[in-house]
Amino acid sequence: MAEFGSVVSLMSGSGSSVFGLFENEHSAQSAIEFFKKEHFVHLTKPYFSPKPQ
Repeated sequence: MAEFGSVVSLMSGSGSSVFGLFENEHSAQSAIEFFKKEHFVHLTKPYFSPKPQ
């Protein structure tokens, strides 16, 4: 997922699932287009925006 711009990518302990955190929806959609060819994918939109410091 790093190739598509994920800030963080992690795999579950058993390896049955992976996820990535993206700074923008465009990068996330690029990853989805690539992975959906062979895998189930789901995009979850953020529930909040961090307050600027």
